[in-house]
Amino acid sequence: MITKLPRARFWVLVALLGAAVATAFYLRRSNQVAGALRPGLLQTSIDEPEFQPSASQEQLLALAQRTAAELVTDYPGDAQALNVQARRHYLLIETDAAVRLWRECLDLDPDYPDAFFGLGLVATDRGEYEEAIERYQDVARLDGDDPRVPVLLAKNLLLAGRAEDAVLILEQHVTTQRTSVEAWEMLGQAHLQAQQFDRAAQCFEVAVESLPTLRDALYGLARSHAGLGDTQKAEFYAEKFRKLDDARRTKNNEDAQAGDPRFAWRVAAQTYADAARVRTAHGDARRAEDHLLRAVLLQPASTSHLEQLQRSLQERGADAEAAEVGERIVQIAPQQLEQWLNLGWLYSKLQQPNQAIAACKKAIELNPDDPRCRQAHEIIQRFQ
Repeated sequence: MITKLPRARFWVLVALLGAAVATAFYLRRSNQVAGALRPGLLQTSIDEPEFQPSASQEQLLALAQRTAAELVTDYPGDAQALNVQARRHYLLIETDAAVRLWRECLDLDPDYPDAFFGLGLVATDRGEYEEAIERYQDVARLDGDDPRVPVLLAKNLLLAGRAEDAVLILEQHVTTQRTSVEAWEMLGQAHLQAQQFDRAAQCFEVAVESLPTLRDALYGLARSHAGLGDTQKAEFYAEKFRKLDDARRTKNNEDAQAGDPRFAWRVAAQTYADAARVRTAHGDARRAEDHLLRAVLLQPASTSHLEQLQRSLQERGADAEAAEVGERIVQIAPQQLEQWLNLGWLYSKLQQPNQAIAACKKAIELNPDDPRCRQAHEIIQRFQ
């Protein structure tokens, strides 16, 4: 459901809010790690006030501020360091400060894609959709591999009333291996805006099949079937949407009354993850990995933080720890084909045939026709 909200946080919140309920579960169980691996990495504890269950929002937000400020001190005049500051301000809805810092980034590096990306987010929030389109086109020009850009570009095209242009971008994007549930949902919105109800319903069905609790896709299905004249299906999906929306509102009210600290966890964790990228770019792998581990401890159910930590571990050959992180990822996102394939490969390197075969079989079960599963078949044959 495309709405013109002045403070939309589309991609940031898609990533962050998607794991909100699971985060609380994993925080209570942060010592529970699956797999017959050497325990330790994800069982790490940090004896600092911000990493205790009693940590306040003020402590966590101050931690995020210190982490971002350290980068600017350590790397003066560095656009990447300023970007971490800007992103923290954006998450805190301190938009003017974020814009000022992103413009400073472009003064330092006129071809810095993350600054254009941030300015695109702000333009969308302010309802300046044509401006946002230009900024995301800048990102695509500088970093054509960023999988977030097609969806955000299409979102703004839709908001600007350019549904046909959005369809062209998304139809190409959903054929790639780096597509997402959000891309299918957005393509459904584009077809819906163009009153192509049958094609819209097909796209929404793909999205709901992957993520049954995706409210906007359920609402889109209700509208699509209404457009097709199928009132029974329209009411069926409308009722599903209403139940999920009511549950979300109830949960949000309960969290607000309880002084829910998850927002502060997310801000601190994201700041650590952003800081890790800067440390890595400057060759400080040790500090980068420490930042990533802290991000995971603050937000254990965030697959993006876990994947970033796993990549760092694999790059330095820490395959056992990388597999441990992979086990956590597939607990949270069991339908993630790429991670099952990666686990199969890691276990094969670790000479753990039972785990390797099990992971590869799971990957094949998820999508036997995916050409990437060829590697899974090869690993199974090697150990059998």
